[in-house]
Amino acid sequence: MPQIVLKDMAMLLKLVAGVAGLAWAGAIALECARHLWSGEAFGWAILVTIPGNLISLLLLPIMAGVMLFDWWAQGPSRPSLLSSLPARRYDLFFVLAEATGIISLLTLAFTFGLSAWAGSIIAGFPAWRALGETPLWMQVPLAYLVASFGTYWAHRLMHTSLLWPLHAMHHATEDLTALSDCREHPLESFFKGTPVAVLFAPLGFHPDAILLLIVIGRSQAALAHSSAPFPLWLERWVLMGPAMHRVHHAIAIEHRDRNFGILVIWDRLFGTFSLPANARTLRTGVDDARCYTGRPMHDVIAVIGLWLATLRDALPARLPRVSLRSLSSAAN
Repeated sequence: MPQIVLKDMAMLLKLVAGVAGLAWAGAIALECARHLWSGEAFGWAILVTIPGNLISLLLLPIMAGVMLFDWWAQGPSRPSLLSSLPARRYDLFFVLAEATGIISLLTLAFTFGLSAWAGSIIAGFPAWRALGETPLWMQVPLAYLVASFGTYWAHRLMHTSLLWPLHAMHHATEDLTALSDCREHPLESFFKGTPVAVLFAPLGFHPDAILLLIVIGRSQAALAHSSAPFPLWLERWVLMGPAMHRVHHAIAIEHRDRNFGILVIWDRLFGTFSLPANARTLRTGVDDARCYTGRPMHDVIAVIGLWLATLRDALPARLPRVSLRSLSSAAN
């Protein structure tokens, strides 16, 4: 038994070291690019560039806390927490990638810098300063309400035929845990996060309110992907929880376009709410094996190919076909 534990610990340490090294290399590369763009001189200080930021690193204690609560709630018959982590290494990769800033770097690369440009434009929006001066106890609930509305529609956007291949990688998991919340394609982060940022920017919430909102939102999302106990009456009328979200992840197609929101009011208002009696036992996953091979970076690249193929197949239906022969005839 000790030998198995040591082997598992070594594997997890290799994963952590690999992701940390990749994050450090990416942060240095980005800093070098910034120096080249601005014409600044290079120095040894570039080598101590720290990847990630405080908000990203907050993800680690949130995930650890929800995982511990989920593990404790399983009772005396639960397996050891350490023994279950090696099976979660796929999702652990995405947790560490988000916490260290790798996901942001990949989003920047895959959008050819569009994510940074969009971020700078959104940051320059004129904001309603009066709202940011109200007490936090008023700002946080209002910010949560706005975020729940924005994420509801952003989530529905990811379920459209043009963006589903990117979101399918998140749905591919057949064993939902708190860590599954972080399994998100870098391009999904852009397409889902940008509309919400556009909605928030003009409102001028105080940074402390945004920080509290992020902690609350990520904690709820992690809990919803877990198997932790959650009152069904609360899921039916107030908040998304594990049963409601398992319906959303169910492999049966009739469930997949249900339960998009973090507040139940939006699903009820727009007709997407569902909570059948067998919600907690529904099988999750997707039918397309190409969305999950067990190799995170391979899947990230492969899913882009699937998405581009979807866009290619959709364009002829929306745009007139123009051939070289027709162009030549028109020229004559």
